Amino acid sequence: MAIKDYEIKVDKSVSRIATEDRIPFELIIGEKYYISYRDNVAEPCILQSIKDLPNSSIKAISVKFHHRKFPSTNSVYSNEIGRSPQEAVQNES
Repeated sequence: MAIKDYEIKVDKSVSRIATEDRIPFELIIGEKYYISYRDNVAEPCILQSIKDLPNSSIKAISVKFHHRKFPSTNSVYSNEIGRSPQEAVQNES
């Protein structure tokens, strides 16, 4: 699959880490983060909302992809995004 102009290719030496080894970080609504869905490719997103989950340190979040031809919003977990493209690849679900 071709890389789109808004996607960032991350070096293949960066790899996914186990869910239990991911380190939580502060989330700020309106801030830019990155998410990776495939093959060491990350894309920017803006954090829209945060929802606490019962009995969990993980949060349900909503992110917006405003740079896409057709902007969209996706729901993911807080441990699936990163503050950098590299961290996004490490946190890939």
